[in-house]
Amino acid sequence: MKLLITLLLCIVSFAANAQYEYSNSITHISGSDNNIILQVAVQAHDKKELEPMACKSIVYAYLFNGIPGVGDGEPLLDDNDSRLHAAYLRALFDTKYTVYANMPRKIDGPRKNTAGMQEATYQIKFHKSAFDKDLMAYNLIQGGETKPELPSIMVVPFRQDGQSYRQILDSKPEIRLAISKVQTAFSQAGYTTIDFIAKLEAAERHSDFTSDNADSFAAQLIRNSGSDIYVSVDCSVIKTYNNIHVGLAMKAYYSANGNITASATSSYDGNSTIDRCYIGAIHKAMPELLRQIKWPPTKIDSKLTIGVGAESMIDLDHVFEQTGTTIAEEIRSWVKKNARAFHQQGLSSTEIIFDSITMPKDCDSTDFAMKLAQYLRRKGISAKYTIDGLSIYITITD
Repeated sequence: MKLLITLLLCIVSFAANAQYEYSNSITHISGSDNNIILQVAVQAHDKKELEPMACKSIVYAYLFNGIPGVGDGEPLLDDNDSRLHAAYLRALFDTKYTVYANMPRKIDGPRKNTAGMQEATYQIKFHKSAFDKDLMAYNLIQGGETKPELPSIMVVPFRQDGQSYRQILDSKPEIRLAISKVQTAFSQAGYTTIDFIAKLEAAERHSDFTSDNADSFAAQLIRNSGSDIYVSVDCSVIKTYNNIHVGLAMKAYYSANGNITASATSSYDGNSTIDRCYIGAIHKAMPELLRQIKWPPTKIDSKLTIGVGAESMIDLDHVFEQTGTTIAEEIRSWVKKNARAFHQQGLSSTEIIFDSITMPKDCDSTDFAMKLAQYLRRKGISAKYTIDGLSIYITITD
C-alpha cells in the first residue's frame, strides 16, 4: 500500500511540473546524434531555476512532444508511458537529465516579463544517441525501432507549368544559393539529401529523359531522383543602400505522388551578405516546415488496373464454380478487405479500374500488387503485375 501511494505521488508531481513549467519553444540549431544544439526559451519564478528548466524542457519535449529536426520530430512516449515508468521519469527529472541535456549557453535575458516571471533563452547541447540507449536499457523504447528513418530530400527551384529547370537556374542566379542553403539546413537536421543540380546536369548530359516537354522532364527527374520528398524553393532579394531583404517560400511534396506535405514562408532583413540573410530566413522557417512533414505518409493513394491479357481464354465475368462469384467480384471483395479506402472507376468484362486506392499502413504499391496477384493465383488464376510509380497494373494471363 505504501509503495502504491508513493508511486501515485510521483505521477501527480511529475505531471503537475510538466504542465506548468516545461517549455516547448525549442528550435533545432545544428547537429545530430550526440552533438545536437537546441535553442529553448524558458521562464521560472527564480533566475536560478532558468538553466535547469531549459535542460529539463529539452528532455521533456523529446519524450512527450517531439522536437522538429531531432529524429523524426515525433514524441516517443504518451501519458500511459508516463504512468508505467513514473519512477524512472522522476529520477530523470530530479538529477539524471543533466547527462543528456547540458552545457547551457545564455543567448538572451534573464529579464522579468509582464507576468512577473523570469525569462531567458539558452542554447543547450543534447546527447540524443546516449539518451536513446538509456531509454532502451529501461525498456521505454524498443531497440530504437519506434523511430522510423527520415525521408531523403531533394531541394528544387519553384517551377511554373511550362518552365524548365534550366531556364529558372539561368534566369534567376540567386536561386542556386537558396537551394544550397536549404539543402544544408536539411543535412544539419539529420536528413539524407540528394543534390538537385547534380541530378539535373547528369540527366541533361546523358539525355536520360524526354527534353522536348519541360513538365514531363521535370516529373521524370523527380520520380527518378531517388528522393522520398522534394522541397520546392522560391526566393526574392531586394537590395537597398545599407540593407538586404530576402523572402523565402518552401513547399514539400511526396515524390511518389506529388501530394504536398508541408509549407512555410519567412523573410529576413540584414546588412550582411545575401547568404547570411538566406540562413536567417531558413532558420525562421525550418522548424515549421519540419514539424509538418509526415513520414512515412499516413495516406498513400495508388491507381489499380486489372486487365485480361490478349491470349487469355477467360475474362472478368468468369464464374468460380465453388463460390458462384465472378473474378471481378472476387477482386472487388479483396480490395475492399485489404485497402483502407478505394474508389472504383469502371468495370467491363476485360478491365476493372480503381482510380484511387489508399494503402494500409506499412504497405506500398509493390506490396499491394504482390499480395493481390498471389491471391488470384491461389484462386487458380495466373496473373502478373507491373508498377509505374504509384500505378499498379495486373494482367490475367490464363
